[in-house]
Amino acid sequence: MIPNKTMRGNKEKRMNRKIAAVLVLLIVICAGAYSQTGGDLVAADSLTLESLAAIFNDAYINAKADEGRVVVNENNSIFLVQLNPQEKLISFFIIWTVSDTPMSAQRMNVLNSLIQKWNNERLFARFYIGQDRSIAGDYTLAYEDSVSRKHVINSFKQFQNSVNYFAYKNYQSIKDSYLLDIGNTQDSGEYGVFSFIQYVLNPTMDDARKTVRLENDEFLITHEPDMRYSMLDKKTGKLRKGMHGFETNAKDFSGGTVYYLDLKGKTLTRDEFLDKSGYKDNADIVFIPVKCDEKSVTYKYVKPDSMKGKTITLSITVSDK
Repeated sequence: MIPNKTMRGNKEKRMNRKIAAVLVLLIVICAGAYSQTGGDLVAADSLTLESLAAIFNDAYINAKADEGRVVVNENNSIFLVQLNPQEKLISFFIIWTVSDTPMSAQRMNVLNSLIQKWNNERLFARFYIGQDRSIAGDYTLAYEDSVSRKHVINSFKQFQNSVNYFAYKNYQSIKDSYLLDIGNTQDSGEYGVFSFIQYVLNPTMDDARKTVRLENDEFLITHEPDMRYSMLDKKTGKLRKGMHGFETNAKDFSGGTVYYLDLKGKTLTRDEFLDKSGYKDNADIVFIPVKCDEKSVTYKYVKPDSMKGKTITLSITVSDK
């Protein structure tokens, strides 16, 4: 007996309903499996160092659980990630070693001022002196019943960007600050590298950006941020404007030389001045500081030749402008 069209239609409908039910069941099972292993949310009670490291590795960021923390290696930088399940916190850290030996109090004061100003102006990552040889940065992410994988990675990326920007903007000041350690160990007698750096050069650095006036009856020399200066000859009224450089003896740091280059209206960046101006050969005025304290500095002329060997003493005044 050949079934009629109505019977065949009913049979097809029943078969389609069975197939649809199986598909729905498979979708539910797959969705459940995905939520447990590969979904965006991770339950707080299942979050471990290993699962936290897996979040980074799934985002193609090299990470591994090691000695109570997650070590992240990204773009040749090492970041540390700590998990505090009791407080429900994930903390990102980076530590830069900026000195092989303990930093001097003077250097730490300069770096603390720089970092405090930075922290006051920016609200994401926090930076601070780590013990006495390093600078550290951190950011903490709080969670409750679950953790979003995307939020962890996005927060890490934002922390990484904040770290990179801090390093980019403050690299030169951090690098220059090592001179304070050198001066502190080499300072002797009436003049030391440290004294000159501390009272004449440091106030104009990026963390302070003050103006230093060196003055007597004949001259007014003004040091400004970004290595800029002006020099007024009070007798003739001649005004020089340009940039200044400082070089110290790399062997024993027993002395230094100051170069004042008249740019004659040109504008250079610090890198251009240091790398391309030939300031050591082309400087109009060259001094050797022979005595310095908080109140005054005594220079010995190297250039011009007509003044070579003569000395000049100037008072020191520091102001915000």
